[in-house]
Amino acid sequence: MVKDLELMKNITPLFEKRLVIWGAGYMGHLIIEDIVAMGAGSQGIYLCDSDSRLWGKTILGNEISSPDNVQQEMEKEGLEKCVILVTVLSIDAQNEILENIERLYGDDVDVYTKYAIEWGIYMNIKNPYIKKDFRDKMLIEHEKNKLLREEHSLQKDIALKYFALLPLHNDEIILIYQKGKVGSSSVYRSLRNYNRNVLHCHTLADIGEKEDDLCKLLNLKSGKIITLVRDPIARRISEMWENIASMERYSTNVDFSEIESYYFKKGFWHGDAEWFDEQIKTFFNIDIFEYPFDTEKGYTIIKQGNIEVLLLTLEKLNNLEEVIGNFLGIKSFQLSRNNVGKEKLYRFAFQSFKRNFTISEEEIEELYRKSKYMKYFYSEQEREEFYAKWVSHVKK
Repeated sequence: MVKDLELMKNITPLFEKRLVIWGAGYMGHLIIEDIVAMGAGSQGIYLCDSDSRLWGKTILGNEISSPDNVQQEMEKEGLEKCVILVTVLSIDAQNEILENIERLYGDDVDVYTKYAIEWGIYMNIKNPYIKKDFRDKMLIEHEKNKLLREEHSLQKDIALKYFALLPLHNDEIILIYQKGKVGSSSVYRSLRNYNRNVLHCHTLADIGEKEDDLCKLLNLKSGKIITLVRDPIARRISEMWENIASMERYSTNVDFSEIESYYFKKGFWHGDAEWFDEQIKTFFNIDIFEYPFDTEKGYTIIKQGNIEVLLLTLEKLNNLEEVIGNFLGIKSFQLSRNNVGKEKLYRFAFQSFKRNFTISEEEIEELYRKSKYMKYFYSEQEREEFYAKWVSHVKK
């Protein structure tokens, strides 16, 4: 029913089918304006909303009707000639609307959510159906946003603020410090629940002239670092979908294939191992690969000078609450779940991408059976389980 990934790859249906726009609030109004401005909806537009107070009102000359009235019009038109655009932003509201759509139409109509509509337009700006003036306007906006993102690093701002405030309190430095999408947000949120002052970031190296100052500060205090690793393919898929909005990574005329190629270039997993050299070794002078890792337990603790590192695998994280608690002196520590993919606006496209993801057999052979990185963190049995999971995704 929901075909967000397909729309992100190709927005032609918006020009060739009648559009049923469900949700006539503020977000719906903005989407209707873009739809009309780019030349879509030429086959006709129905506006639909569950709020009876909106029925009979118009947006850009299109009247808002009840779901039942729109259903009658769609059945006259022919369901195969229509698509439904769900424009609300709230996950709960989306789910409620999708339940109504399933009740009314089953799987007979293709449905797209706001996330896919927005990013579908962004990634298909070269589509020949799009009006030139709209395309030119969007390209200018994309380039402007790209430059703004390149000039500003929220990660660095957070890190500098954390270290700047450390002299105001006496507790040790606690860092949740790792590559993205490895379950670190759950650990961070959980520690915040215990009123621990924690920095959660992916990079400290290369933060400019402040780097020497931070090194000196770290040498004056004891530091505890929690860092996690995860199956590289699963991590990379999650990272890609979390960061699609990070436009500085892509060209102005980006399409979905460019984003996929960016994240899954040959040997993409090498960056996971390189992170430990670029961040932990460079900044703390700790080479984690010189220390043994207990693959059976899924963690190890490294002590070097005034720094302690708790190194964990995400796959065993739920069994390591006591280990984390002991490491930080927190009795009865419990993890809280956070940042779950199924609660994201991109959840439908994400799940579809995971189902249809492909990789070469040579790549999974190298990653799970030959990679020193995987052999360090995971047992042979775990690596074979990863291999078995992803071999079903081998390109035909």
